[in-house]
Amino acid sequence: NITSKTLISIIRNGSANVSDGISSNTFKTICTACPDYVVTLQRDLDSLNVYHIKKLHDDLFITFPSVIRYVTSQNALSGGSDKTYESKRGNIVVRKNEDYLICDELNKIYIVADGISRSSEEYKDFLNESDNDETSISRKVCEVFSDSLHGLIKEIISNSQSEDRLEHDFKDAFETANQNVETFLKSNRDYYWTRRYTGGGAYYEKPGCVAIAAFLFGNKLYYGAIGDCMGILIRNGNRIIFSDKQTDYAFTQLNIENDRYRLYSEYVNKPDNFYGYGVVNGDKDAVSFFVPSHFELEAGDAIYLVSDGLSDLIKYGDIDKISNCSLERLMKKEDERRAAVGKRNDDKAIIKIKIN
Repeated sequence: NITSKTLISIIRNGSANVSDGISSNTFKTICTACPDYVVTLQRDLDSLNVYHIKKLHDDLFITFPSVIRYVTSQNALSGGSDKTYESKRGNIVVRKNEDYLICDELNKIYIVADGISRSSEEYKDFLNESDNDETSISRKVCEVFSDSLHGLIKEIISNSQSEDRLEHDFKDAFETANQNVETFLKSNRDYYWTRRYTGGGAYYEKPGCVAIAAFLFGNKLYYGAIGDCMGILIRNGNRIIFSDKQTDYAFTQLNIENDRYRLYSEYVNKPDNFYGYGVVNGDKDAVSFFVPSHFELEAGDAIYLVSDGLSDLIKYGDIDKISNCSLERLMKKEDERRAAVGKRNDDKAIIKIKIN
């Protein structure tokens, strides 16, 4: 047994301080955590026969799934071309994409965020005269939130000694990132909120975003979402929606997406409302709508994290066509579909994670 023989050799031949540091419990722990496996494979004389490579891969996969799993990812962003506003300088400008994503292949962390559009008048007010900054405040909220959450997840992964607290720590990370959004908005008072008036009364609308975040740890994908960003798994030719839109009832059943007074008074970050939904805007109640979960990964899995500009296509489109289509082509197909039915062309963000 290689592990035990190596440890015994260290104890017998090593210096006193080394051997004294290895107690019987430590010895048992190391032997238990690092069992020895010997796999003997006869290589075929035919150099084209790669059975032994597959056999070795399969045996290693069983023993060390998190070490040899091959994970690839792709991502794409696209702005809605019809979102144009007149600037304070009298020019017509195309608003830049309010979606934002982070695809960290090294640490296996993935985030898609979608900024909540403001009114055209408000958008004009946020344009910066001096440097022609056409980035909307909601896009900036996406960046602050996503960058904060990304850094916090990296800390969770590097510091975690057990999977037992991962979901708890993930939710804490969301709460901190949401607080960072609040700090950012308060430091930019013009961005903080806008008092709006409707037939139903007045309400305050803060810039915000919705998002879905995920990371790999060992043999599992941990994820959490808020708002109408979605997570969809394609496994063995089947589609599994593991994170659906929180906005379906308010938008589809009640059709009050444009009734901002009712939305912000009754639904946005209102955990007491059974049909409420979350928005990242610094409101402390947003954390109630971010519920981390996880599932075990399998070879062949394809995971899609998408903003609402592409979610319907991934949710309802032909699985084979989606699986064999580039992300850029998926975006173009959705643009064509929306144009054909007279629907507004929305910003799009997508990350595809492939498990091999």
